[in-house]
Amino acid sequence: KKGAPGPVRFELEASSRTGFHGRDNDNRVDAAVSIGSEALYGRFAAAWQKNGSAFDANDDRVKPDITQTDLQGNRSLDLQGELTWKPAQGHSLRLFAQDYDSAYKGSEALYMGPNLAGALAGRTELLAVRKGFTSDLKPSTKRRMASLDYAASDVLGGQSLLAQVYGRSEKSAFYPFPGSAAYTVGTTRRTL
Repeated sequence: KKGAPGPVRFELEASSRTGFHGRDNDNRVDAAVSIGSEALYGRFAAAWQKNGSAFDANDDRVKPDITQTDLQGNRSLDLQGELTWKPAQGHSLRLFAQDYDSAYKGSEALYMGPNLAGALAGRTELLAVRKGFTSDLKPSTKRRMASLDYAASDVLGGQSLLAQVYGRSEKSAFYPFPGSAAYTVGTTRRTL
């Protein structure tokens, strides 16, 4: 959403979802404020979310997807701001910025059995969600972006002009994921 001229407007949304297990609730709070005159107006928004664990119909914990990284145990905060200035008729300058941080904050992870046999040897009965997960690499996404747009109408006999300066940085991390690699030395095939 964009800001709009007018009096101060507030938006607030809060939601919670649960299966009544105790650790499966998801909570979200969004808030925004916009204000401004015809010449200068803007909007600032913040959204926070906390995800719990997922359980199936038999009340068993759903195993996290480590190949694509699901959102169980995730926390996110998304901050956005937008400011528009209209110095003259047909001219506008708009600044938009975002800071987004989403990361796993739990202490449970998928245990893959001794020597990773549940994943590497196909012994899926060894896979289980266990407490005590620690790692220097946790699933996360951090994004910062900003854009500055200038628009003008009726330039050089009716043409429109749009100029933009844009920057973005994003960093993502995924669960450590086991795998195997095969290589051949001479006539001997080896697997790591």
